[in-house]
Amino acid sequence: MPKPIGLPHGVRLPRTFTETDARDVFTAFTRAYGWTGYLIGRAEAQARISPRALTDTEWQHLHTSDDWNRVNAAAHRAIDQADAIGHALRQAGFGCTTCPEIVTGPPAATWRRCPRCLATTTLTELQRQPCPAAIEPPAAHTWHAGRCSACTMPAPTLRLTAVSDAA
Repeated sequence: MPKPIGLPHGVRLPRTFTETDARDVFTAFTRAYGWTGYLIGRAEAQARISPRALTDTEWQHLHTSDDWNRVNAAAHRAIDQADAIGHALRQAGFGCTTCPEIVTGPPAATWRRCPRCLATTTLTELQRQPCPAAIEPPAAHTWHAGRCSACTMPAPTLRLTAVSDAA
């Protein structure tokens, strides 16, 4: 008899709910909410010992072991060491354009730079870069009335140089 599963908000599972059903629900949630992750369970253990079948008693013994309970922590450490989430954030435009730091403010306020890099960047350099408010594909600034209409950056100005009269 399957053990009862405590779920929030009064959600109840049918008595015939199986581990395969649970995997299907997990997959549906990952798609619906944009979650990512690797589900590590009985099927993954079974694949390691195939063609031998993992009995219910063996699975019970395995998934209650201390080493099995450390698998999730080991996976999290591997993800952190590989900086997998950081790579995804940088690829999605949350990374500083000049260093590996993650930008925490909105693009139009940070010009996609971390505070240290923004402090050392000139306005002229920022004006030459793609507009930070343009998401995909990177686009040039749209100058109108002295400002970019998307990110409000001041438009470049022509600088006149005073030339002394020729003698």
